[in-house]
Amino acid sequence: MTSRRIVVGLSESTSSDAALLWAAQKASTRCASLVVVHATGGGLHSDPSGARRLVDDAVLAVCARVPGVRAHGELSELDPADALVAHSVIAELVVVGRGSDPAVLGPVARQVAAHAQTPAVVVASGQGLQRVGSDGDFVVGVGVGRSKGAWHAMDEAFGAAQRNHGRVVAVRAWNELDSGNATGTQETSSEAASRILLDEHVAQAAAEFPTVPVDAKLVRGNSVDVLLDLSAQCDLLILGGRLRAGDETSQLGRDATTVLTSAHCPVAIVGWPQLGGRIELANVSRWDLQTVDVT
Repeated sequence: MTSRRIVVGLSESTSSDAALLWAAQKASTRCASLVVVHATGGGLHSDPSGARRLVDDAVLAVCARVPGVRAHGELSELDPADALVAHSVIAELVVVGRGSDPAVLGPVARQVAAHAQTPAVVVASGQGLQRVGSDGDFVVGVGVGRSKGAWHAMDEAFGAAQRNHGRVVAVRAWNELDSGNATGTQETSSEAASRILLDEHVAQAAAEFPTVPVDAKLVRGNSVDVLLDLSAQCDLLILGGRLRAGDETSQLGRDATTVLTSAHCPVAIVGWPQLGGRIELANVSRWDLQTVDVT
């Protein structure tokens, strides 16, 4: 019986359904248990029996679609974002739907991506079914930046590519570093510095994962546009979180928030997690719904 776990938030939105399916496939691939969390805080579900039926039906349905996955459901009296952040302390991944409005990053997804103590994956409606990689077909995109989270994002990208028999596309966008009146010399210096940063990130991860193919690209353009273009070519896009001054909790920057809102594939945010979440795992009800061992 494995102690590894992937946590996914459950609501009644279509993006939540996609997140559940995506998380179940990842749990199966990683030989991890799947924890399906439905939070009833804030009066979201006044009928506890109805909330339990919601989780029962969802877990049984996803177990039918992803045979062999081991899953159980949990009800929490916390706010949905707080519940998922609390569970992230003891999870390999926390997965959440983008939100009910496809054009807006929902508040739960935003808070979980910003504060999770483990990589947080945001999945939009229609992005739940993952391809099985073969000969590099599974593509993991990763944005290269200067934050500590960006270094961890590169490691996560290589690990994901290796697990899925895929490849990494590492991209550094650089013209956002230029000023409007930059001279040719300044532009050249900025490009050279970005190339060094890209090469350093890739070399460090490639040393740990020498069999993973990687394509390192330096692209001149706005970082958001470059990353959104990259997401259209990927099965998963991984971005590093950043640290807010005076706080060791991973936070979303403006660019990452925009990418999460409009990406064409699931997006993982990798921060600089610290053990010991601020929210206790209190008021949680758990019951096993599927006890088939993972193979």
